[in-house]
Amino acid sequence: MCARFIALGLIHLGTIAPLHANSNFERSADAIEREREQIAYWKAELVKSSSMSPEKKYESLEIGLRNIGDRSRGPNPIPGVSELYHDIQSVFLSTPGHAEYYRDKIEGLTIPYLKSSEVWDKTGKDPMVNGKYIGTLYGELDRARMWSLQTLRELPGPETLRVLGEMLNDERMRIKLLPDKSNLEEVHFVDSNSQEAAYTLHQMIESPPTGMQYFDYDRDMPVWQNWWRQVKEGRRTVRFKGDFQEYGFNGPVYEAKNPDLPRVTKRPPTKDNTSMESGKLSRPVPTPWIAGALAAILTGISWVVLKRRKSI
Repeated sequence: MCARFIALGLIHLGTIAPLHANSNFERSADAIEREREQIAYWKAELVKSSSMSPEKKYESLEIGLRNIGDRSRGPNPIPGVSELYHDIQSVFLSTPGHAEYYRDKIEGLTIPYLKSSEVWDKTGKDPMVNGKYIGTLYGELDRARMWSLQTLRELPGPETLRVLGEMLNDERMRIKLLPDKSNLEEVHFVDSNSQEAAYTLHQMIESPPTGMQYFDYDRDMPVWQNWWRQVKEGRRTVRFKGDFQEYGFNGPVYEAKNPDLPRVTKRPPTKDNTSMESGKLSRPVPTPWIAGALAAILTGISWVVLKRRKSI
């Protein structure tokens, strides 16, 4: 086991499973009463947040967003849970910069950890960065990143999509397995921002490009990165779970796009007297017998007129 892994020797928090995952879960009367108290508490916090700066709003409401969101998806939520969840969610989604706030929080903790890790790789010593050792730096990053991404998971929208999509290319923390596999524990212990972003998107979107149960970075991450490249280029759209709206890189779009599927050619609706080539109404072309009949009639009329003139 490598020395840096020992220095990092923290409890790896990972992703917390949603509450009430068991469909047979039954709550006691006390538990229901505590939920009602929680609803009342977060309703009051929601009212207070109306006069706060965006950053203070996020800090004040993010725990409520996650907890109430989880309760709203549980079996038999008590009245008012779903409505409160959407009210808190709308405060975030209607505030520009909500996803960038959590991106910047993660970045602010990633940089000192990378500095510490770089010195460790060069010298084999655990340096002090910002007065903290590498284990403390990684612990702070891992916890903040977990809560930030779980908050973003509750905020499906174009801004969150862009932040997580760009994070798929952030491989700075990735640790490659050595030929002798002496750093195997460290490789499995330290997740890059790119891998954490893929985990989060997998939970949020319909038809993710890969599964996550047997995720292999070298095999699966290029698939995710190509998927995001197609979204940025406008060749692919994304749908969040439970939402029929299609999203592209710049926001909502009307047409679903998927470069992996053959494009269906749609012909415009036509009428019997509509030209397919021009799309304009065209007059019917007279057939030869109609043309001949018209000529005979005109000839007869001319003969009658001339005869009458001669008789006058």
